[in-house]
Amino acid sequence: MSFSFTVKEEILQTITSADKKRACLYGMLSFCKQFSKEKIIFQTGNQSVADAFKNLVCSLTGENYSPVVSIIKKTNSLNTYTVSVKNADC
Repeated sequence: MSFSFTVKEEILQTITSADKKRACLYGMLSFCKQFSKEKIIFQTGNQSVADAFKNLVCSLTGENYSPVVSIIKKTNSLNTYTVSVKNADC
Protein backbone atom coordinates (compact mmCIF):
# COMPACT_ATOMS: atom_id res chain seq x y z
CA MET A 1 0.00 0.00 0.00
CA SER A 2 1.10 3.53 -0.70
CA PHE A 3 1.59 6.19 1.94
CA SER A 4 -1.34 8.18 0.50
CA PHE A 5 -3.65 5.16 0.69
CA THR A 6 -2.67 4.50 4.31
CA VAL A 7 -3.20 8.13 5.33
CA LYS A 8 -6.64 8.25 3.68
CA GLU A 9 -7.66 5.06 5.47
CA GLU A 10 -6.52 6.47 8.83
CA ILE A 11 -8.35 9.76 8.27
CA LEU A 12 -11.59 7.99 7.33
CA GLN A 13 -11.51 6.07 10.61
CA THR A 14 -11.51 9.32 12.62
CA ILE A 15 -14.70 10.73 11.08
CA THR A 16 -17.18 9.87 13.81
CA SER A 17 -19.10 12.99 14.83
CA ALA A 18 -21.65 14.90 12.78
CA ASP A 19 -19.36 17.95 12.66
CA LYS A 20 -16.48 15.88 11.30
CA LYS A 21 -18.79 14.28 8.72
CA ARG A 22 -19.94 17.69 7.48
CA ALA A 23 -16.36 19.00 7.34
CA CYS A 24 -15.16 15.93 5.47
CA LEU A 25 -18.00 16.07 2.94
CA TYR A 26 -17.39 19.79 2.42
CA GLY A 27 -13.73 19.09 1.70
CA MET A 28 -14.57 16.28 -0.72
CA LEU A 29 -17.14 18.45 -2.51
CA SER A 30 -14.47 21.08 -3.17
CA PHE A 31 -12.58 18.52 -5.29
CA CYS A 32 -15.52 17.18 -7.31
CA LYS A 33 -15.20 16.71 -11.05
CA GLN A 34 -18.64 18.26 -11.52
CA PHE A 35 -20.62 20.28 -8.99
CA SER A 36 -23.88 21.82 -10.09
CA LYS A 37 -27.49 22.09 -8.98
CA GLU A 38 -28.40 19.11 -11.16
CA LYS A 39 -25.50 16.74 -10.54
CA ILE A 40 -22.39 16.08 -8.46
CA ILE A 41 -19.62 13.80 -9.73
CA PHE A 42 -16.79 12.74 -7.41
CA GLN A 43 -13.90 10.59 -8.69
CA THR A 44 -11.15 8.80 -6.81
CA GLY A 45 -8.77 5.90 -7.20
CA ASN A 46 -9.55 4.64 -3.70
CA GLN A 47 -12.66 2.52 -3.15
CA SER A 48 -12.79 3.38 0.57
CA VAL A 49 -12.89 7.09 -0.24
CA ALA A 50 -15.67 6.55 -2.81
CA ASP A 51 -17.67 4.55 -0.26
CA ALA A 52 -17.07 7.22 2.39
CA PHE A 53 -18.31 9.96 0.05
CA LYS A 54 -21.44 7.95 -0.72
CA ASN A 55 -22.08 7.23 2.97
CA LEU A 56 -21.52 10.87 3.96
CA VAL A 57 -23.99 12.09 1.34
CA CYS A 58 -26.57 9.54 2.49
CA SER A 59 -26.12 10.18 6.21
CA LEU A 60 -26.12 13.98 5.96
CA THR A 61 -28.87 14.48 3.39
CA GLY A 62 -31.24 11.74 4.44
CA GLU A 63 -33.06 9.96 1.66
CA ASN A 64 -33.24 13.01 -0.63
CA TYR A 65 -30.39 11.77 -2.82
CA SER A 66 -29.25 8.33 -3.91
CA PRO A 67 -25.57 8.28 -4.86
CA VAL A 68 -24.46 5.70 -7.42
CA VAL A 69 -20.92 4.31 -7.41
CA SER A 70 -19.48 3.03 -10.69
CA ILE A 71 -16.06 1.57 -11.44
CA ILE A 72 -14.00 2.39 -14.50
CA LYS A 73 -11.41 -0.32 -15.06
CA LYS A 74 -8.12 0.79 -16.51
CA THR A 75 -5.69 -1.36 -18.48
CA ASN A 76 -2.89 -0.76 -15.96
CA SER A 77 -4.97 -2.52 -13.25
CA LEU A 78 -5.88 0.72 -11.47
CA ASN A 79 -9.55 1.51 -11.05
CA THR A 80 -11.30 4.86 -10.95
CA TYR A 81 -14.36 5.03 -8.74
CA THR A 82 -17.02 7.56 -9.74
CA VAL A 83 -19.80 8.59 -7.37
CA SER A 84 -22.71 10.37 -9.07
CA VAL A 85 -25.38 12.22 -7.14
CA LYS A 86 -28.34 13.53 -9.11
CA ASN A 87 -30.90 16.01 -7.86
CA ALA A 88 -34.27 14.25 -7.76
CA ASP A 89 -36.07 17.54 -8.47
CA CYS A 90 -34.33 18.13 -11.83
